[in-house]
Amino acid sequence: MKAKRNNVPIDLKFADIRNFRVSERYDAAICLYNVLCDLNGLADLDRVFATVAKSIKKNSLFIFDCLYGPAILKNRPEKKVKEIVFGKKTFIQTRITRLNIKESITDTLFEVFEVIKGGKQKITQKRHNVRFWYFTELEYLLHKNGFKIIKTGNAMDFSEDISEDNWDMFVVAKKI
Repeated sequence: MKAKRNNVPIDLKFADIRNFRVSERYDAAICLYNVLCDLNGLADLDRVFATVAKSIKKNSLFIFDCLYGPAILKNRPEKKVKEIVFGKKTFIQTRITRLNIKESITDTLFEVFEVIKGGKQKITQKRHNVRFWYFTELEYLLHKNGFKIIKTGNAMDFSEDISEDNWDMFVVAKKI
């Protein structure tokens, strides 16, 4: 690991994000790659925020990204088809996403087919459900757990604030 080679002390933990416990308080908590979108309910998100609050020092930062609900509703997912050539083989990947508006969840079915003489053959499929979040939900639960949002932004360009034109939201909250 690069940090170890350069003598940078990093203490990595592997645990359930909803209820992990640590013996000391940290200077920051970082939760990236839309991990919070794998939580499908407010109760789970509330437990995550409570756990993070117990794990970091006062005035420390909690940094995370997630999917932004208004952007998903405005820019609804479309069926995607992608062709992949690997050596002499050709594959087709499809992605079909349906929205569950009531639960704020995207339900995506990924399928991969190998193109063979006379047609195609299904190789695998995977269903992935993710929760999209609204600013007011995040703000309420963060405040309830002792945080204040100090910055939001577009995950790909943090100089831009959240907007309904970009699915990805980046949040920096301070433990107060």
